[in-house]
Amino acid sequence: MVFKRYFLLIIGMAYSVLPLFAYKEWTAQNVPIPFLQDSTQYVSDPDGYVDRVQKDSANYYLQKLKLECGVQNVLVIVGKVDNQDAFRMAQDLGNKYGIGYKKSRRGLVVVVAVEDHKYFIAPGSGLEGELTDVDCDDIARACIVKNMREGNPGEAVVSVSRAIYNKVKSGRTGIADVDEGTVNGEEDWGLVIILLLVIFGIPLYYLIRYVLEQMGIVKPRPKSKRSGRSRNRNNDDDWMPPFFMGGGGFSGGANSFGGGFSGGSFGGGTFSGGGAGGGW
Repeated sequence: MVFKRYFLLIIGMAYSVLPLFAYKEWTAQNVPIPFLQDSTQYVSDPDGYVDRVQKDSANYYLQKLKLECGVQNVLVIVGKVDNQDAFRMAQDLGNKYGIGYKKSRRGLVVVVAVEDHKYFIAPGSGLEGELTDVDCDDIARACIVKNMREGNPGEAVVSVSRAIYNKVKSGRTGIADVDEGTVNGEEDWGLVIILLLVIFGIPLYYLIRYVLEQMGIVKPRPKSKRSGRSRNRNNDDDWMPPFFMGGGGFSGGANSFGGGFSGGSFGGGTFSGGGAGGGW
């Protein structure tokens, strides 16, 4: 009886402690924004993924982005966001704080949810010409996706901050693969292969069938007397299916950012649909 009592006590304590180790789901309502207390702090890292040196480096580039390029910005890196929706998190942050200047519409919100494996880069409407959807996607793949796959969230934060500052300041990110347009090389080769299959797949099928018919391996198809109509495939035992290919897509967007704070706050910029997000 004594053993059973202690056993149940241990089990109860274990269940009471487990929630303490669970990741908190952050929203725009509860995530801290250090910039509001210290105008040199642009990175919000309440779960402690980024060390001090890396955070200082990221803040350095993000402050230069604001002072030299006129872009108000916030970068949030957390474990989990509500509903695993990094886009919604970025959108809600903009709506709540009015991130960006009201006249120039130059604002930026970057959200990285480490445990959700999600991210979103959202430029303000006045920044979309300099930081296009393609730019955001290329930068995210080269900086966020690459480093997060390697388990290095700190470097992801530093590199994406540096790349965005460089892009807005000079038109080039300083990342060779991005500036030379080769960051999506694997995807480009996949597209080339698909196009080759589309162009040559059907003729190749008929060529192979003709050769097999001449060799007597495949029974020749009966000639149809009705031209312009398709043959019933169920009557052709030797029919070989053609290649089938499918594709996918993605969608993204943004919303209006309003409001603002006085003194060490944001100015009320707007967002009109630019940006890029995804996962790793």
